[in-house]
This record gives sequence, C-alpha cells and structure tokens, in this order.
Amino acid sequence: MPRLDDLRQLKVPAAPTAELPGVEKRTYRIKLITPMFGGGVEAGQPDPSFSIRPTAIRGQLHYWWRLRNNHLSVSQLRGRESEVFGDTEASSPLTVRVSKCHRVKLVDPVPTYGDRFSPAAYALFAAIENGNKIIKEGAEFTLEVEWLKQAQLNARRKKQNEQRAKSKQSQLPETIDDIGPDIEGAIHLWMTLGGLGARTRRGCGAIASTNDDVYLDSSVVSALRNVGVRIFLGDKCRSPLDAWKQSVGDYREFRQTPRGAIHPKTIHTKKGARTINVPGRSYWPEADSIRHITGCSLRPTTPSGSSGVPADANPHDHSTPIVPSSVIPSFPRAALGLPINFHFSDAPGKKSSANPNQDPKDVQLEPVLANGDPGERMASPILTRPIRWEGAWHAAIILLPVTFPGGLRLRGGGVIPPSGDLNQRFPQSAFVGPHVRAVRPMRGKEDAIDGLVAFITSSKRYTEQK
Repeated sequence: MPRLDDLRQLKVPAAPTAELPGVEKRTYRIKLITPMFGGGVEAGQPDPSFSIRPTAIRGQLHYWWRLRNNHLSVSQLRGRESEVFGDTEASSPLTVRVSKCHRVKLVDPVPTYGDRFSPAAYALFAAIENGNKIIKEGAEFTLEVEWLKQAQLNARRKKQNEQRAKSKQSQLPETIDDIGPDIEGAIHLWMTLGGLGARTRRGCGAIASTNDDVYLDSSVVSALRNVGVRIFLGDKCRSPLDAWKQSVGDYREFRQTPRGAIHPKTIHTKKGARTINVPGRSYWPEADSIRHITGCSLRPTTPSGSSGVPADANPHDHSTPIVPSSVIPSFPRAALGLPINFHFSDAPGKKSSANPNQDPKDVQLEPVLANGDPGERMASPILTRPIRWEGAWHAAIILLPVTFPGGLRLRGGGVIPPSGDLNQRFPQSAFVGPHVRAVRPMRGKEDAIDGLVAFITSSKRYTEQK
C-alpha cells in the first residue's frame, strides 16, 4: 500500500532550463483540454490575450498542497505552509511566471458546445446566462516555477531567528526540509485534477501537459485515498473533451433527475408567448419542501372569455407533493455543495409579492454551524473532468474529503400568510441521515454523495480506482 509520502515524491516532467545559483527552476508547456470560463480581471470575463495570472496558479497550487497534506496536525500544516508559501514574517520562496500564450480563441458557449440543455451547458450555465464568451480548448501557455534550494532556505531561517531573538520571540526550527517535493507534488495534482478560471469543479479550464506526460497512476490514486480522495473512472473516450462532456452529463443526470414526464409549457418573452417542452417536477424533495414551508405552490387556472386556452392559462398543479410526505422538509442535495439558489419558473415576478397560487419566489439554502451561526461556503466535493489513465482519456468523477455543516438556513422570498422574508433553520438531519433514505434518487443511502456513488457504479459503469 503506498504511503502518504508517495504524494511527496511526485515528479512532473519539465523542459530543461538554466538554473540560477540557489534556485530550482521548472518549465512546463501546458494546454487547455476543456473550455475555460472567466479567468480575467473581471469576474466571469475571459482575457482576450489569455493572460493567465500567476496569482491564480499560486492559489491553485496552494489548494492542492493543502489537500495532499490534510493528514498533518493544524500546527504542522501551518508551519510547513509558511515554509513553502511564505507568511507575514517571511516572503514566499516560490515564484510563478506565465508566458507565450498561443492559440487563444474566444467562442460563444452556445452553439459551440451544444444547445442550452446539453451536458456542457450545465457546466457553462453562468457564461450562457450572462452572455459571456469563453476560451476554447486548445490554448497553450508556458509556466515557469522557481523556488529556493534547501541551503538558501536555511540561510533565510537563520536570519529570521536572529530577528526573532532580538524581539524576544520564540525560535523556529533551524532547518527547513527541501520544499521541491511539496511544489512538484502540488503541480502534479493541479495538472491532473485542477484547472484554471471558474467552474473548475465542473471540469471547465482543465489542463494537461502538451506532451500528455503528466497523468495519474495506481500508486498516486492509492495515496490520494489515504487523504480522503476517491476517483471513479468511466469508459474510455475519444478525446478529453468527450470525456468531460460524459462526466458532466452523468453528474447532471444524478443531480437533476429523475424527473416527471416532459410536457408543453407556455413562456412569455419580449417577442411574445411561445410553447416549449420542459421536464416535469423533480423527484428530489427540495422543491416540494420549499412549497410546503412557504405555502406557495402553482395551481391550475381556468380559461375564461374565449374558447381554447389563452397564453397565460396554466393547466399544471404543484400543490400536491410528488415526493413522500415523510421526507418533507428535507434538502439532501446540500451535501453536494452550498449555498444553493432555488429559482421556480412559475413564481411571481421579482417585484411581485408571494402568491399562494404560484410557486415560491427565489430562495437560498445556506450552511450554518451547529449553534445556528452562519457557516462558511461549502464548495462542492464533487469534481467532474477528464482523466488520462493508462494511455487513454476517461470520464472521471472525483470525490474530495468534506465536512458537512451543522445545519442549514433557508432564506429569501415571502411566505403565506405574509410574515416578512423567509428565514428558517434546519438541523443536519434535514440533509444527511435516515430521514432522506426514502428520497427516490438517493437509492436508500443516507447522504447524496453515497447516492451518487451508487448511481454511477450501478447505472453508468464507473469503477473506483484503488
């Protein structure tokens, strides 16, 4: 069984470069293998020159370094973190540079990657909704990474301790272990599991070496399992783009389906009313739970004054839940990341009050601590992306270690009878535990992550790598 130290021994093939005295240097040629969303100075906007910010890459390396070292105690983690990335007392010994950005092409996400209901659209929905362009896969850049050698680190530490002695501060360890394995290991994980820009957890901005010589193998996967990372691979795909679409599509299918029958619906636009086919109600319980809590649910309206059904008539009834009453209220998809914004297409307009005969106004589900205080954002513990394995590209779904919040808070639009904005708290049992087993997509599991594993291994032929 590989040890945790195996993650410290990762080597990333790099181009030979001239090194300065006392400095280690690595150069990599990197390519985008999936479209990149955002990444510019302005949130959500790409930089036409594909000017990748070194600070963004440093942030990615920092994240993957922390993940691969999450077995350390808090004091050990903080101590080593300051040695590798610097702190307020000592500057970082790590330098990141980006150059030679080529083959940059800005495109519209639709129709480049399918229509608004394609798997890629699920990952790129923010770009689509805001009319943003994205950077097409295939763009390339050169990454240069430099860090101080061990002798220079120890010389810096000696001076640091001399200053601490003068100010009567406690002394730090005299020697610092070589930080090269830390940095190269973080680069390896970033290049195989991370990315650039926004929505990297949905596989946007995934990267690879231009030579396809940086990849995962069984020893690294086994070592990752020891720090709580699980990797599931699907079938082989023709390209990393196909693998990405497959993994995103499979995750979307779990998170948004099963749903009721597709049916026609009339929508209103600036160009007038038109009828489209839309999926039915979700068998996840969140929507019916919010309807129950707010007292708002769509009810049929009766056409009057003319034969036929006018454009604003509604034949659908959401007042009767389609999920078991035993699971109301519950919010099992909270285990897949928080906050969650809920928008009901049959809700009143933004400037209208809550209406008992229409679906609820927009609400947000947020994490809270066990004592009810606001919690921190919980990034999704699910990654969907392509992975190169044994010389071929595969759709991959990766589970990261996660700590669930102590509870939830639902806030937003009004309730019936009117009593101000919604602000209601729920214990952790509202999304994890025996209470949610009866939810149809959960497949008898007690949290949505285990439900996802059951779905992809039984219905989508994914296999966990060990």
